[in-house]
Amino acid sequence: MRKSARNMAKILACKFGGTSVTDAARILHIRNSIVRRNRRRRAIVVSAPAGVTNMLIEWVESLIETSLPRKDFIMDAVRDRFVTMVQELGLSLNINTMFDEILAHCEFLGHSGRNEELYDFAVTRGEWVNAQIVAEVLGFEFVDAADFIRFTWWHGTFDMEATRRRAMQIGLAEKAQRGVVIPGFYGRGRGLFPWSSGRIQAFSRGGSDITGAIVAVLVGASVYENWTDVAGIFAADPRVVHNPRKNVMMTFRELRELTFMGFKVFHEDAVAFVRDANIPIHVRCTMTPDKAGTMIVSKIPAKMRRPVVTGVASQNGFSIVTLEKYGLNDNIGVQGLVERVFTKAGVGVNTTSSIDSITVIVDTAAFKPEQNRVLEELKRFRADDIRIKDDIALVCTVGEGMRDRIGVSAAISGSLARSRINIELVLQGGSQINVILGVAAHNGPRAVRAVYNNKLLKK
Repeated sequence: MRKSARNMAKILACKFGGTSVTDAARILHIRNSIVRRNRRRRAIVVSAPAGVTNMLIEWVESLIETSLPRKDFIMDAVRDRFVTMVQELGLSLNINTMFDEILAHCEFLGHSGRNEELYDFAVTRGEWVNAQIVAEVLGFEFVDAADFIRFTWWHGTFDMEATRRRAMQIGLAEKAQRGVVIPGFYGRGRGLFPWSSGRIQAFSRGGSDITGAIVAVLVGASVYENWTDVAGIFAADPRVVHNPRKNVMMTFRELRELTFMGFKVFHEDAVAFVRDANIPIHVRCTMTPDKAGTMIVSKIPAKMRRPVVTGVASQNGFSIVTLEKYGLNDNIGVQGLVERVFTKAGVGVNTTSSIDSITVIVDTAAFKPEQNRVLEELKRFRADDIRIKDDIALVCTVGEGMRDRIGVSAAISGSLARSRINIELVLQGGSQINVILGVAAHNGPRAVRAVYNNKLLKK
């Protein structure tokens, strides 16, 4: 009789990024220094080796775009890289047979005119091959993500309920007790009919984080270990701030705010799955496995002392649209009506307002093609003035401790004033764990350093 996932021993789900599995030496390091040192590491998700996905993208684009020369030497290079890995690891896997099958299916999809399906299939083959190699090295079972991860056929969005059902049908939780290796980054779209098999479908880039989070939930993991080439999540980008502080612990809310603003350690869409299941994320460095990284949890222990600010990030590429008119906000709901003008045009917004003005923050790349249409629509509000300011960076300061500390906003603004950086706008979220300032794009890095170096925010 099968045990339920709830009654099984708690295991660790681990995702290894591209630099962690980039060659034979790294894979052996994972086996000897990470997996074998903790027998609870049983659900393993792997990316393609570093650089392989970019190579596959270039190859498949040349295959789809008839005006481009076929770049078959790229696929040959990818094949040779895997052949070398298998030889160095002393495995019996037949890489040439795998690639013959990949190429045959790509040709079939190309001749059928199914280019979207061709693209997703081709660019995910690095994960598919690499997971089989890692499974052989670890002595674990290879489980194809396409066997259980499901997308809806009508919108192409991830379908957790269908995924959960398929995982139960194939006994994923039971298999994980013995050890499984799963390729990240993709799943299978559901067929239009119950008896039909859907196509391979990819998540967005960095989607192996999402696969890892999904697997952690499905197998009931106690912790989701995300192994990368960095030691954890720092309070600022090391390329902007010299030797920034590493966070020992942070919350899911803080992580989401920072990833949205450009922190690239963890895919923002992956957070929700493990957060809802209350599974902590442990971001760790593959090359220093004995050192703790950053633990991400739902709630920080009450006795733990932390700096007020968990992190400071900036991101360029925004525009500010300001409508000014005497008594503009006297009309109830006018801010929502202004926002709707932008959203109807497919432009996402954040807004702030005063008595006589409404300021809308938009992604410049999305706004520019629709600018004339949006401005024409905005004329019906009969504003005295409509101004557009491009080349704006949003600087986001995040920290759970900001809620309970008086004068945080003043300290942040004062940091920029002392650095002679003009503030174009100020936004504070309703959760009170973040303050967002708009500055000229060229001042973004300086603003991050100014906020990070404020002594009051480090206490």
